[in-house]
Amino acid sequence: MMTQENNYALVFDIGSSGIKLCLGEKMDDALRILSVIKRPIGSEIRRGMVQKSQEVSLLLEDMLNELKASVDFDFEIDNIYVGINAYGMRSLPLQASFELNYERVVDDAVLDELFDEAMSNFNDQDDFDSRHTFVQEYVVDGFRTMNPAGEKPRKIDAYYKVVMGKNQIFRNLEAALDETSLQGKYHLELGVIASAVAVLSKEDKEKGVVVVDFGAETTGICVIKDDVVRHVAILPFGGQNITRDLTQIAGLSLQEAEALKIEKGNALHYTELMMRAKKENGRQLEFNGPDKEVNEIVVARIEEIVDNIWAQIRYAWSTPSTLANGIVITGGASRLRNLVNLLHQKTNLQVRQSSIEPEMAQVFGLMELAKENCISLLERQAEEETFVDEDLFAATEVETQQEEETQASVEPIIETPAATKQKEKREKPRTKNPVGGIKNGGNFFKDLFTSLTDDN
Repeated sequence: MMTQENNYALVFDIGSSGIKLCLGEKMDDALRILSVIKRPIGSEIRRGMVQKSQEVSLLLEDMLNELKASVDFDFEIDNIYVGINAYGMRSLPLQASFELNYERVVDDAVLDELFDEAMSNFNDQDDFDSRHTFVQEYVVDGFRTMNPAGEKPRKIDAYYKVVMGKNQIFRNLEAALDETSLQGKYHLELGVIASAVAVLSKEDKEKGVVVVDFGAETTGICVIKDDVVRHVAILPFGGQNITRDLTQIAGLSLQEAEALKIEKGNALHYTELMMRAKKENGRQLEFNGPDKEVNEIVVARIEEIVDNIWAQIRYAWSTPSTLANGIVITGGASRLRNLVNLLHQKTNLQVRQSSIEPEMAQVFGLMELAKENCISLLERQAEEETFVDEDLFAATEVETQQEEETQASVEPIIETPAATKQKEKREKPRTKNPVGGIKNGGNFFKDLFTSLTDDN
């Protein structure tokens, strides 16, 4: 038997080094994390793309079972939101034009026809599939607008950015999901968009900002200006490229190289670190031969990654200096020391680390993108009957009647987080985002009141 539904979010963050499954309860301006299940991943997923569908499906099902066992209530899964950040996914410009000759009013039908016309050009690419489209602007008789509805123009032009990827990216992931109990219940979302939702404020998105999500084998880039997604790209390298480079040293294993990267990795060259230390506090930093070798390997790779990021930003936005709120970095590999300083040196933009746990940003963003309630609570049936020996009581008729009335008023209680009394939700007016915009996630994650354990 199902109980009253609350607003629950259930998400899978599928990465190249690990998978996270998270269940949370969404409230006014906060999110209550109920359970997080994590699993490391190996060759089953490479550069964000599922390689071994059967192995991944077994792992996902095992995680779902563990999640159900980790909470103290029963539920059925209705929906789940799945993040994907696969190499090769990127945004492409599309355009369509209509001559209306002052005879038609621009309405939803006209806008749908414009979109279909633009997509007909994309659909010629048989090996690719589109999953996200963002309106950039409309031009109505030479005037730019984001809301042309109601106009009766001579001509209207529409400009879009469509996020596309090879069909195999989606087929492989869907094959893994379809082999689980989630068939027909999952919604695919672009991971870097989810990260942007989690880490950006409304001001960031209006003034212009770049989100860089440093993952294990991919780096996601999302450029947003005027509350519109302007560019998306997933690059084919990340933190594990640095780790693999370090295995060149004296036969280190991947685990040893990862530990070395965490302990000694730095995005700035040791000569600059020495000069900085002397200038800032008069200290003399010393680097021995092995430390120099480690530093040079790390710096060579991270500079290559940053150079590619900067090239994508300049390609997406011809005047990067107008992205007033600069760059926000997130993702597990963004923890590399002095990465903020290196990005600032290369781009001359202001750079900051996200205030949200880097490894969890995509998870939190996926939870906010979850528009549908994801689970239905189930009542637990009593496991055994409770018998009362009436001979033990010698109650008066009135006392017995009172006791029966009291017992009749008691309902079974399901010990779930939803059973706690919630504050009455205030009705708040909500500003509708312009077409092509993404929802502000800045305040949503301000008060996370369940602490999470860092990734191992």
